[in-house]
Amino acid sequence: MLPLGIIFLSTLFLINSSDACHPVDQEALLHFKAGITSDSTNALGSWVPTTDCCNSWNGIFCNPEGRVFKVTPAVCNDDSFIEVPMSGTISPFLGNLSYLETLWFTKLKNLTGFIPPELGKLSKLTDLRLDHNQLSGDTSWFSSFVSLNILVLSDNNLTGNISSICKIRSMMMLNLNNNKFTGMLPQDMGITMPNLNSLYLSNNNFTAWMQGLRQLTSLSLAKTGIKGPLPRWLPRLSPNLQKLNLAENELTGPLPSWIANFTKLRELNLSCNAFESSIPAEFQDMYPLTTLDLHSNKFSGGLKPILGAYYDEVLCYAYDAIDVSNNYFSGPIEENIGDEGSLGYITSLKLSNNLLEGTIPKSIGKLASLKALLLANNRLSGGIPEKCPTSHCFTSLMFPGII
Repeated sequence: MLPLGIIFLSTLFLINSSDACHPVDQEALLHFKAGITSDSTNALGSWVPTTDCCNSWNGIFCNPEGRVFKVTPAVCNDDSFIEVPMSGTISPFLGNLSYLETLWFTKLKNLTGFIPPELGKLSKLTDLRLDHNQLSGDTSWFSSFVSLNILVLSDNNLTGNISSICKIRSMMMLNLNNNKFTGMLPQDMGITMPNLNSLYLSNNNFTAWMQGLRQLTSLSLAKTGIKGPLPRWLPRLSPNLQKLNLAENELTGPLPSWIANFTKLRELNLSCNAFESSIPAEFQDMYPLTTLDLHSNKFSGGLKPILGAYYDEVLCYAYDAIDVSNNYFSGPIEENIGDEGSLGYITSLKLSNNLLEGTIPKSIGKLASLKALLLANNRLSGGIPEKCPTSHCFTSLMFPGII
């Protein structure tokens, strides 16, 4: 009987090794490299014909049979991508990588031209990320993808409507931010994309909006030209919504009380609109909310519905960041603002450029996690708390205009 150590090492070798790269896959990858005219970080330097793509090439991952299942010259560090600048085009030969599941060309910066329709042959592809490049053209053929769960095309120059994309039933996360897409969103998105939970469409030019997406947890429609009161289709979306971004639109009127019906909302960004009137009292009941950005609107009234929000001691739901600067909020800052409650873990509190008055509460000094405090250009008096919490000191202060 073989010693246990030898059995373990043999098993480990079988798990970590793979056969030589399949010639069809190697040829497809070399065609991609041939289309790259500049590779300033030499990310593809190891991609040479005389070496094996499965065992020697940067960013290439193969299964035990030597078939490429992941291509990622992009560098991922702590869940974010680092720029790996390349100039060139995406080769249609990549459509021959028949076992490919993941393709990441994120932040290559200078990939240009069309996304080749040949990629639609990749029946196993579940994760496609081509964001932060200069790709152009439309996506009229994207319904050819039959297995995509994640599609990230943000920060390119893509055009046309997205009706074909909206036919990918397997889609779970779709990010099209910062492109030039136009047209109406299909009204049956909730049917054709039943598993969609994250949708990012900011900074495009759509003319009609969606409804019936009952699985959504994240929605970003910033800078999309939405006008008037907060749209009535919004409360008909998913009750599971956790992130909502409607910043930089032309939204007006008061904030409706039904916003509090999103009982699972964690992040809300309504900044850079023209909302007015006071914050509804129901806002205090939005206890999961951790990040709130209302800056650059015309809100008025007191801050109590915001700063007096409910705190869940069991789930530890509490604010991390609040920005209500550049509004018309008035009245005092509650004296007990630093006592235990919804601000116990706050790191950033921005109240500048309002009509707040009274004395700066000494209890602010109890906010042990606070790193940024902006109170400038109000009608406040007094100074910052003399005693800095033992665990920190403010790293960003703005108090000009304090009486």
